[in-house]
Amino acid sequence: MISILLIAAAAVFDSQRDKIQFDAKRSWFPSAPFWITRNYMEKRLGGSWVFDTVLSFANDGWHACKSVSLVCLFAAAVFYTPLFGFADIVIFYCLYGVTFTLSYKGQII
Repeated sequence: MISILLIAAAAVFDSQRDKIQFDAKRSWFPSAPFWITRNYMEKRLGGSWVFDTVLSFANDGWHACKSVSLVCLFAAAVFYTPLFGFADIVIFYCLYGVTFTLSYKGQII
């Protein structure tokens, strides 16, 4: 059950990444420069290598969402317990796709 919630959360954060990249006005924080400006922290600090490497997750909204999405997917793998065997892959893929689409279209979150 935890895996299902984590996969859905990963899809929501991935859809937010697409909104930031392709239609920032529809993102969660459209007026926040950190959220919508690519490599915001790196640029703000004059090319800081720290935000280009170690703290890349804190560089801008896109990278923050990517990092949270990956953590959710890895955690889903850790908490995974088989439900229907191989069919779980299809179920998770469909769950991810539907959640991503609904979130991207603004029907959830």
